Amino acid sequence: MTRRRIMFAGGGTGGHLFPAFALAEEFVKRLGEQCEIRFFVTGRDLEMRLIGERGYPAHRIHIRGIRRGSVMGNLLFPIMLCCGIMESIYHILRVDPDFVVGTGGYLSFPAVLAARITNRPAFIQEQNSYAGIATRKLARFADRIFIAYEDTARQLQFVEKCILTGNPIRAHFGQVEREAACRQFGLDPDKRTLLIFGGSQGAASINRKILKSLENLAAIERLQLIWQVGGDIDCIEKFNKSSLRGVTLKFIDDMPAAYAAADLVICRAGALTLSELTASAKPAILIPYPYATEDHQTKNAQTLVDAGAATMIRDAQLPEIDLPQVIEKLLTDENKLLSMSMASGALGRRDAAENIVQRILEFMGWQ
Repeated sequence: MTRRRIMFAGGGTGGHLFPAFALAEEFVKRLGEQCEIRFFVTGRDLEMRLIGERGYPAHRIHIRGIRRGSVMGNLLFPIMLCCGIMESIYHILRVDPDFVVGTGGYLSFPAVLAARITNRPAFIQEQNSYAGIATRKLARFADRIFIAYEDTARQLQFVEKCILTGNPIRAHFGQVEREAACRQFGLDPDKRTLLIFGGSQGAASINRKILKSLENLAAIERLQLIWQVGGDIDCIEKFNKSSLRGVTLKFIDDMPAAYAAADLVICRAGALTLSELTASAKPAILIPYPYATEDHQTKNAQTLVDAGAATMIRDAQLPEIDLPQVIEKLLTDENKLLSMSMASGALGRRDAAENIVQRILEFMGWQ
């Protein structure tokens, strides 16, 4: 039986890792025991925990991203990049993968480039409407580029390589029963659940607003929360002292269940988040991260707003806006929530991982 070795490289955050996990699961599903999955890693705690929990072998690359606005902080970047490329070449020659898949972020750059240097196929999966710098620089070296938005192809100047697939997400999104999900988080299925998160690291401005709103949120009838706070321990302590029902977590491991339990979601507007949100058919209050490259999160969010699936609040508006009032108005309007949910579900794409894997298998001649 021929062994198929596949190496993934993402930027070390949940936004780049979870698409890789979705693709890895689909490769294993298609190829069975002959499939061996490995990951390039930077060594960050979250990254190592998520990959370790799934049992994938990991190979560390010493690389970091460019620090925007810091000339001194970037002086050593060219040296680090060269070292990262050499380390990637070493691991590729030692492991001998059939191909490398980059799912965005700075870690993709040395890994994909090393694949081409060692004469192996390389593929890129870009989640955002505005392609990251790694994807833009690597486009000429990739054999195929899988994109989630049509506009991305025009930015890359290699339209013939781009394939519109959507973002790969884990198969369980939109498949979990609400009552089972509520039990998993210790919630009452008869109450209305508000899910709040700001990405794998949390979001400071959203956390601050929720903290200041705890008393008014507690006054909303039958409300309970699932609140991912990141590393903000103060949020956990103050929530536990409040009269609000629900749960606060540093990190939510089972996002499909969290979405399933939710009646309404407050979150950023990263591409992967919106893919998971629409696959789960959930209405949302979107608060785009204001410092995203080319303000691409606002553009992402506007797509859902135009479709009637979400409402948007600018991050700069948070201190002044009456967020509990916005939440209560939505939660008490069942027709509005249903309409938003249906619009969200109409945008959802659950087959991206299957399509990407199928395309790669065909390219490799394995189908």
